[in-house]
Amino acid sequence: LLEHPLEGTTPISSNLSPVGKVFKAYCHLRHREQIAQAGGQLVPLREIGIPPYLGNHFPEEYVYGQSMQPQLTACLLKLLRASFDKRHPNLGIKKGLGWFGTSGEH
Repeated sequence: LLEHPLEGTTPISSNLSPVGKVFKAYCHLRHREQIAQAGGQLVPLREIGIPPYLGNHFPEEYVYGQSMQPQLTACLLKLLRASFDKRHPNLGIKKGLGWFGTSGEH
């Protein structure tokens, strides 16, 4: 990188992990009304004050359902995990099951 700097910019969200993509989709779906009021632009959630604030936690705790959540939230995350696996079935340890191992089924 020092000898050959990167050219151009990286598109927003193109370098997120599978967990990061699901967490971002969850936040934007869960808070779509507040985002619409902010002009509907793709903005960082911290800029418009939308929880969940991760604090001392990692997105994995939310995406894999390890943290306490309301039932609706858990249901939405389950659907998002399945949706990701359906779109990317060959990611993860077991090919064909997807990153989260759902096979695209919810």
